[in-house]
Amino acid sequence: MTVIDYKADGLDREEVLALIKASSSEAKAFVRWKDDAAKSLPAGKSDQLTDEEIAEILVANPALLERPIGYDGTTAIIGRPPEALLALVSHSS
Repeated sequence: MTVIDYKADGLDREEVLALIKASSSEAKAFVRWKDDAAKSLPAGKSDQLTDEEIAEILVANPALLERPIGYDGTTAIIGRPPEALLALVSHSS
């Protein structure tokens, strides 16, 4: 498993879409909707946003990416609660 400092390095659209596709979570789960920076986003319409639209939001606002996210190249897990990442760690071992 690799640690990515997306705040420093950023993520591109394809990377965000790969995380979404590798996860069993819906795309909207990757956005920190309660963050102050998300106040201008259409949170009430999050069910209507496509994966591509979510990816564009996260590329433009990387601080809104839910964290931590564990990704082993095949499976992505949002670490909320952090214990959720244990399944990925044990799977990768």
